[in-house]
Amino acid sequence: MALENAQLYQDAADRARWLTASASLGTLLGGESLHHPRGLDEVAELARRESRAKYALLLTPIVGEAETGTSYRIAGISEHVHRHLAGRVLLDVGSRHHLALRNTEPFVLAGPAQLLPLGEFADGQATLVAELIARGMHSGLLVMIRARGAEDYRPVEEQMAGIFAADIAQGLGLVQMHHLREEVLLYLERERIARDLHDIVIQRIFAAGLGISALRKQLPSEAARERAAGIASELDTTIAELRATIYSLRVNAGQSETPSSRMLRTIRLASEPLEFTPALRLGDNLDALLDEVTLGNLLAVLTEALSNVVRHARAHAVDLAVERTGDSLRLILHDDGIGFLPGGPESGLANMRQRAAELGGELRIDSTPGEGTTLHWIVPVPAGS
Repeated sequence: MALENAQLYQDAADRARWLTASASLGTLLGGESLHHPRGLDEVAELARRESRAKYALLLTPIVGEAETGTSYRIAGISEHVHRHLAGRVLLDVGSRHHLALRNTEPFVLAGPAQLLPLGEFADGQATLVAELIARGMHSGLLVMIRARGAEDYRPVEEQMAGIFAADIAQGLGLVQMHHLREEVLLYLERERIARDLHDIVIQRIFAAGLGISALRKQLPSEAARERAAGIASELDTTIAELRATIYSLRVNAGQSETPSSRMLRTIRLASEPLEFTPALRLGDNLDALLDEVTLGNLLAVLTEALSNVVRHARAHAVDLAVERTGDSLRLILHDDGIGFLPGGPESGLANMRQRAAELGGELRIDSTPGEGTTLHWIVPVPAGS
């Protein structure tokens, strides 16, 4: 009876610790953007301490694969986790061992390799996995790995880890709702500006151009008439630029989610940590790319390539081009960073190479230490797309 009472007391103390930790999540979670919340490293460290684990990681689904995909990004890491794992994209998580990761209760694995085939956790053993789920929406996984030789997880720890993970998902959902509200207000303001530009400003400039054209015929000298023609031409150029600005405002406001606009949004989100803006070139006929598998892989490779630049390149400039030539789709990225010697360990590059191979394409890397890196990702475009 004394042992049972001691266990009950321990379980109550553990529940209190976990609930206190859950209460602090609101102060940790913030958001720089809709898909890049802040504070996930701190949340992972909090989970590591409360679960008495050596490692803890937060995995979030790749954008565009949140519903059914098995690709995740390591979005949060605790102490003792190698920093180079931050942001790593993991493909087919749990597929090899047929693990059910969605709509499931917390479960314990004998070792992390069944979920994370990464050598960095070779000294890990008991691995507790809890789904981040709120309102039926899967937001990722919380993974807590104990060191080899540590005691197994008790049922109360599995239960409280599930509650903690659900609170994380709830917090992430609130952060996303806040950003969505801000985006809606921004979209409405952009639409108002676009409407005013089209209905008022362009019409007035157009009227002024007509007036100058009519006045030109009455000017006495050839020099004056040429000058009037030049002013009319400048007004036409201004109208064309305003129309392009209106189109850009309305695309950003979500009126048209074309493939090119999805690429722009992906590039903008992935390049946010950079201190400069990449030089971008989007080729013709990209909006005719209708194959969702090819487009989804392209967006994932864009994210991974820019993530590698952010984490490793130390670059001051990036040139990025996405082009469609004939039956092939090409992504070319060049940075002026530190470069590297080929033949070393590959992480994100392996993911991009695998995506190219699955589509029947290839990945080529040209890199020289001190002279930067050029990446060529080339895949065929399916017929009819």
